[in-house]
Amino acid sequence: MFAKLAVSVATSFFLSQTPAAIELMQNWEKTNITASSKKLDYEQLSYNVCYFLKLATYQITHITTQLQDYEKKEFQDFLNTLKQAKAVAKKRIQKNNLECDKNVYYSLLASSHILEALLDDEFFALTGGYKMPQDFLGFGKGLA
Repeated sequence: MFAKLAVSVATSFFLSQTPAAIELMQNWEKTNITASSKKLDYEQLSYNVCYFLKLATYQITHITTQLQDYEKKEFQDFLNTLKQAKAVAKKRIQKNNLECDKNVYYSLLASSHILEALLDDEFFALTGGYKMPQDFLGFGKGLA
């Protein structure tokens, strides 16, 4: 009985609010939902970046012959892109302090380290390549 009375009072109170208050509340709900969905989209995009970096690195670790000069140039360009992305990721960590930004940064560290090793002729001659780490993010965290 008390529950019905409480619902009735709450409904009456809500219906008696001014149209401006109702509009304000609706706008707040839209903004809150939009911000929440944007954060989820951002996190999903960040995890996609991590996945694709891991996939690219996996493919790179399966190179078993020394690189030709034109291949080295392509990989060097990719490495430069990774370095730029690391600077952006670091700024986002400082600004947002989100776990997904940290994961992107760690993935970038791991990928660039492996790529640098692959581009090092001496290292490649000694080892014949680079094995993909079992824990890719953990490997990147260890490099941080």
